[in-house]
Amino acid sequence: LCSLRGVLCREVCRSQHDQNLLDPLCAIANDTAPTDAAGGAIVLPSADDTDPGTEESLSRMLEKSSNEAMTLASYCVTGLQLDNRGLQGDLASLSGLRGLRFLNVSANELTGNVADFAEMKNLEILDVSHNFLGGNLDGFANENLKEFHAADNFFIGNLDGLANLTSLVYVDMTSNGLEGGIESLATLNTLQYIYMNSNNLVGNIDAIQELDSLLVFSAGNNSLSG
Repeated sequence: LCSLRGVLCREVCRSQHDQNLLDPLCAIANDTAPTDAAGGAIVLPSADDTDPGTEESLSRMLEKSSNEAMTLASYCVTGLQLDNRGLQGDLASLSGLRGLRFLNVSANELTGNVADFAEMKNLEILDVSHNFLGGNLDGFANENLKEFHAADNFFIGNLDGLANLTSLVYVDMTSNGLEGGIESLATLNTLQYIYMNSNNLVGNIDAIQELDSLLVFSAGNNSLSG
């Protein structure tokens, strides 16, 4: 699995494990995703790769597991680059990949809502832009997520759910159906880039004037003032 283009793995798994991990991802993993300069799978560096307890931890996980392939996939796979694949359905089938730090499924035909990736607590970069995801943002909490790309979907409701993404640096929810004010963003002190164009937002932009790290705020085609 780790040799497939578009699959990002811990280096320790690429170098020391020769397991057939294809089954858990057989519905979506193929050989057409972007690669690195050498033509292999892109590897996302992980601090755990140099942790002397890494192999021991994996051994303990396997001892307790009833599905070795899924356990290995969950442990080893840190990222998936599956943009523009014509994928359909939802992301619930990936929820078992708890080690994911990077997920790009943009420009597909995916449906579902935030509940499908809410359990991926290690995600740092999530790109679901240009799909058919919908519903509100309630229940979306992740203290590790830094980038959330969700432009051109069908998300509705207010922005309150974003307040639980406490490490967020970049958010793009352009062209959705979001409503209400932007006050809930005021608590996200790490935010540097906000793109909320073409929604149904109202209120005054002074609500986020205390965001000292903010570099870009783009929210045209709304009903904001200030």
